[in-house]
Amino acid sequence: MSLSPGFKAVFYKYEMDDSEDFSQSTFYSVKYRRAGATGTASGIVEPTLSISPEEGVVQDGTIWGVDLTVSNYTLELSGFFKPQISGIYTFHLNKIDDGAMVWLGQGAFLCCLPSAIPSNSVNDRIMWVTKPYQDDSLSETVSVYLDADTYYPMRIVYINIISFSILDFSIEDPDGTLITDFSDYIWQATDLSALRKSCSSTTASLVSTSSSTTTTTLGWTGTDTTTTTFTTTVTSVKTPYELDVVEVLTPQYTTTTTEPWTDP
Repeated sequence: MSLSPGFKAVFYKYEMDDSEDFSQSTFYSVKYRRAGATGTASGIVEPTLSISPEEGVVQDGTIWGVDLTVSNYTLELSGFFKPQISGIYTFHLNKIDDGAMVWLGQGAFLCCLPSAIPSNSVNDRIMWVTKPYQDDSLSETVSVYLDADTYYPMRIVYINIISFSILDFSIEDPDGTLITDFSDYIWQATDLSALRKSCSSTTASLVSTSSSTTTTTLGWTGTDTTTTTFTTTVTSVKTPYELDVVEVLTPQYTTTTTEPWTDP
């Protein structure tokens, strides 16, 4: 099987200061392609951008060898993510300006067919961050359980609507190593048919935290708050794993109504 490392990057037009499309989840899923591509790049192993165009002015520039308007554009990054070990991976979108959405699995693109995006892909996203106008840049973190030696379709759609352009994407592996260089993790395949046996077309299993611990708060009829910790095995994935559960039982109060009673 012939593989090459890195994301494939495709740039699309985006109307400057258009905050309407930018705020619509369906635009990120597939509608951005209707604007038309302006250029492509390959072998992108560090999906990080930090550009400071002049405020409020359409400005041309170059990103990864592609000439475009750096003040306003849409970027699509795609490839197959191959975990080296099984376990919980924590995805980070850091200081995003202006918006980004991430898919892993079936919502990214059809397995072994990167050019085809499912029409309902917006429902399968694992992350979405949009920066409110004139607010500080935003960040988001999500954890997923992944199986080693499986090729997961991955897609990132990033939008810069005006001026500053900031994209900072990284993944923390189960051993706590932060991945910022994806040379050994993101792949392109020239023979897509060879991927069919090891390509995962399902959505990765979301977990609550990177520490594989989840906390559940339940109401109960007792008068005190009690905490119980136990371990359960998650079997809904190819490689089952143990999840520590902290169950907190809190009093569930009831309302008593007292009515006057008259002796007949």
